[in-house]
Amino acid sequence: MIKYAIFDMDGTLINSMYKWNRVILDYIENLGIKPDDDFIRTIKTKTLLTSIDYIHETFDIKKTTDDGLNFIYYTIRNGYMNEFDLKPGVLDMLEKLKSMGIKMCVATATEDHLAIPALEKQGILDYFEFVQTCKSVGYHKYENEYWNNALEKLGSSVDDTIVFEDALY
Repeated sequence: MIKYAIFDMDGTLINSMYKWNRVILDYIENLGIKPDDDFIRTIKTKTLLTSIDYIHETFDIKKTTDDGLNFIYYTIRNGYMNEFDLKPGVLDMLEKLKSMGIKMCVATATEDHLAIPALEKQGILDYFEFVQTCKSVGYHKYENEYWNNALEKLGSSVDDTIVFEDALY
C-alpha cells in the first residue's frame, strides 16, 4: 500500500524544463557569442557551473562564475514567477493523493531560493511536508543517499513510497 509520494519539480510538477534546457544558450547569446554546433554539443555534456566556466575560458570573457549564475538564476526565477505553469493534471493528482492521506514531499535539483517560491507561486507548496534540494542535503539526485534522505524525512520506506520523476536515476 502506497502511503508516501516523492515528486520531482521541474518537468514533473512545473512545466519548466524547456527553459532549463535552453538557459545556458540564453546566457551565451546574452554575451554576444555565436557558438558553432561543436561548442553547443560540448556545453550540453557539462554541468551548469562547468558550462559557465568553459564559456568564460573559451571566449576569454572577463566575468565570474557568479556573474553567469546570477544571469541564469534571474532568467529561471522570472520564468517561475511569470511564465511557467503546472503540468496538466498535477493539481488533481495532488488533491487525490491528499484526500487519500498520502504524505508528499518535493525532491529537486533546483536550489531552495528558486524552488520554494516557484511552488508557492503555483499554489502547491502546502501539499508537501518538505522540499528537499541537492544543495540542502549535499547529495546529487543520482546518489542513493539523496533518495534515502527523503525517505527518512518522510518516515517511509521504498515499499510504501511512489516517486514521480522525469529522469531515470
